Amino acid sequence: MDNIQELILDGIEQKLSSEKNWREKLADTLFLSKSTIYKRLNGITPFTPEEIAILVREFGLSFDAAALGEANNRVMFKVPPTHQKINSFNEYLQGVGNTFRPIQHYKNVQVYMMTRDLPLFWYFRDVDVSLFKLYAYGRFMWELDSCLNHPFSIDYMRSIPGIQDKINGIWDKYAELDTVEYWQTSGLDVTFQQIQFFWESGVMSAEEAYRVLDGLSRIIASAQRACTKGKKSFTDKTTGGALEMYHNRIMNAENIILATTDEQSSLHIILDPSRFIVTFDTMMTATAKNTIDQAKKNAYAMGEGSGNVREGFFTAMEKKIEQMKKKIEHLEQTEIF
Repeated sequence: MDNIQELILDGIEQKLSSEKNWREKLADTLFLSKSTIYKRLNGITPFTPEEIAILVREFGLSFDAAALGEANNRVMFKVPPTHQKINSFNEYLQGVGNTFRPIQHYKNVQVYMMTRDLPLFWYFRDVDVSLFKLYAYGRFMWELDSCLNHPFSIDYMRSIPGIQDKINGIWDKYAELDTVEYWQTSGLDVTFQQIQFFWESGVMSAEEAYRVLDGLSRIIASAQRACTKGKKSFTDKTTGGALEMYHNRIMNAENIILATTDEQSSLHIILDPSRFIVTFDTMMTATAKNTIDQAKKNAYAMGEGSGNVREGFFTAMEKKIEQMKKKIEHLEQTEIF
């Protein structure tokens, strides 16, 4: 056990090497006094199994790698329990906000996203759209009373204390990262289906549907600006991390998020909006990177100098939004007559 503890502490020290007071942070994480944590670190008193479990979870370390050795041929996954239930919007937002926490202390973090839908974090670029998506998840996936017993209203959702700040905070965390993203013109289709279903079932009004679609237009406009500049921006419009965007037309997009660093990489396989399978296994992360590299060979770059490719892509996305507005308008008139 002593050797396992040493390996885990070495891993933590590497992650926090840039912080002068990393021992104090360790004490805060375990709610221990400075004198107690120094006894733990000096080997006078061993860490308890519960403390080891907290450290492994908090700092994204692999207990299996420490216990079994790096040479073992097992692939380790962190899998969410099937009975796991989201009990509030805050719980979900906190989980999304912590997506990259295990690797945030590493150097040169690079995030790759390949999804069939709009890349997850872009929903948080616009408060109205993210509130709609939260309501959709809350009503049909998490069965929250606040959604089941109330029709969708942006103003109602905005009245939830602190929710707008949390949404903007998630975007700002993502905006600071350097990302490579693979987009498809079909990326908005799931949201279109949700809007139409809600409107047809009487859960939302046509006015609310138009407001969400206007929010999607703002996201597409923001993405086009960021794509052109090669930089994302924070909610205060200052410059954020680098953005390299591709139009993925050939390969079927996978629902994966890969974060690479100089020291360790992590792979998130998206099960649904609230659950990921996560692995730090080097074989799996290398395989995912190879898949992404292959996709790059068959995708259209949409950065600076791409000209008509970029303009055509975003024009097509905006046309889809306008077509959805006309569809709702037509359905509304048909309903009246």
